[in-house]
Amino acid sequence: MSNFQAISIDFVAISDAVAHIPFRNVIDSSKLGIARGILASAPTADNAAPEDFQREIDDIRSKLGSIISTIQGASTQLDKDVIGGAHASIDGLVVADQKLYDIATFIKGNYDSRDVDEVQKAQLLNSAVKAFEDVQAVSEDGLKKIGDAHARITDIEQSNIIPLQDRIDVISKQNQTYLTNIQDSITNSENSVREFQNSLAKESDAINTLQSKISNSESAATISDIGFTIITFGIGNAINHGPLDPFNLHGQLDDARRARDGAQNRLNEANNQLTKLRNSLALLQVRLSMQKQLQDSLPGVQLQAKEALSKTVMLENQFTPLKETSTKLLLNIRRVQASAIVVSTVAYTKKEFATGLLTAAEDSLIDSHLVEPSQKIEREIMDNYGSAIPAELQAITDVINQKIEVLVKVQSVKAIAGT
Repeated sequence: MSNFQAISIDFVAISDAVAHIPFRNVIDSSKLGIARGILASAPTADNAAPEDFQREIDDIRSKLGSIISTIQGASTQLDKDVIGGAHASIDGLVVADQKLYDIATFIKGNYDSRDVDEVQKAQLLNSAVKAFEDVQAVSEDGLKKIGDAHARITDIEQSNIIPLQDRIDVISKQNQTYLTNIQDSITNSENSVREFQNSLAKESDAINTLQSKISNSESAATISDIGFTIITFGIGNAINHGPLDPFNLHGQLDDARRARDGAQNRLNEANNQLTKLRNSLALLQVRLSMQKQLQDSLPGVQLQAKEALSKTVMLENQFTPLKETSTKLLLNIRRVQASAIVVSTVAYTKKEFATGLLTAAEDSLIDSHLVEPSQKIEREIMDNYGSAIPAELQAITDVINQKIEVLVKVQSVKAIAGT
């Protein structure tokens, strides 16, 4: 075989080798564009959780704490007001009953047949009326404080708790949207990372294949160069500056390396973005935890408000009879005063006086603390009546005794409160 034939055969071998070099694998440009778009538009820690998020959380938490303190303070003050009002009312009724006892002492004996000191009578009646007016004022004040507390707590519920609930709901919806977006972006970013990893692997495989082909072709080319050099006296080497590379394998290798470096850069970029997204997710999860703490605390605040409202209703129901009783007593004693003092053609008799006093004593029996003052009035009238006791008076006395039997078994409000 001649040298020219050898050279021809070597070129055929090289050509055959090049024909089997696989095409370099490159990611579809449309996929690269989509991937870059995903990375560019993916949510970050800033837009997944606004900068003022912490301030918003702190503000809501502060307001919830303030609401709790206000409700607890209102409830505690209400207890004091109601207990104080109840005590003051009972103490006032004790004083008022003492005034009734003074009148009972004034009318004992033969009241109808003796000269009456009208000035003293007026003073006694005025003093009794004043005492019952004081009781009514205390009971009205207590009832007003209960109503004010109810209105204040209702306002807190409507003007504070409900708006805070709305704010928490808005935060919850925003965070859920951020969470969904970040999770979707992480999924897309992970897919991009896998695609870039596959691309990098294919580029690396292409480089390895080219390097192998170049190595094989260079070995064949070396033999050809030797033959060519002998025939052409070195002109081939002078022209080619070394072994022949007629298929530009080294150029393809340089392109493959650049493609691999590009794939590596895109993979690094995708990994960096994925790390940022995961950091954003971690930050959002912390804030979701803070949000959940608020959501978990809100029902407790709402419950306290409702319990406080229920308490005001209960206290109002308990205090209303006291106010109604004080009003009834005041009306009765004023009626006695008007009948006994106003000049009329018919004198106000002892029986009428006694009926009014016993009725007042019976009506004032709303607490065991008032048993003794009422008994004093009843005994003073009945023991010192001075004549046969009318059936009407005896009937009232029987009612008084029946009430006393019940009340002595019930602890006084003052005793329950420890005073």
